[in-house]
Amino acid sequence: MLGKISLGKAAERADVTRWEMKDILTEADVEVRLGPQTMDDLEDEVETALDIE
Repeated sequence: MLGKISLGKAAERADVTRWEMKDILTEADVEVRLGPQTMDDLEDEVETALDIE
C-alpha cells in the first residue's frame, strides 16, 4: 500500500463529489472502506471518541 487518504480528500483533490469518487474507485477495482470493518474496529473508534476531552 502506498498510503491512505480519506474519500473526501481524494474527491477534493480530483474536484469531484465524494459519491463520484467512490464510483470512480469502485470502477477501478479499488476497495473503498467506509467506517469500521469489524466489531473490534468499531469498539476502538468508540473508545477513542469517548477519550476525547
